[in-house]
Amino acid sequence: MKSAEAPTSEVLQHFLAKAARNSARLSHADRQRIITQVGQTAIDCTASYVAGDQEDIVRDSAAFIELLASLWIAEKIDPAAVWNELHARIEAGEVYRRLSRIPDRKAPRRRSWRVTTTKLP
Repeated sequence: MKSAEAPTSEVLQHFLAKAARNSARLSHADRQRIITQVGQTAIDCTASYVAGDQEDIVRDSAAFIELLASLWIAEKIDPAAVWNELHARIEAGEVYRRLSRIPDRKAPRRRSWRVTTTKLP
């Protein structure tokens, strides 16, 4: 499988511009079609994962992201808001991970409420 660089804002802007052009004339039936396609593509991506087919996972993932961009534009959702939410979740996860660790801890932490002996007083 050919490797590529991380997606640039140019690639994302292309998808968003395409979605914006198409969403200007969306009818109710078109919106329902997008919703159905998003769901079907998510199912296809999951099936590709279960089958272990990496090429299909890549293709289905790209289609899913493109359809999500169409959905965001159709619903007048600023894509930057989605990216900001993802960034906030990543940062929160990092903070939680750091807080759950005690620096330079070698031995497992002992809990005061846990019984450490079977001897009775």
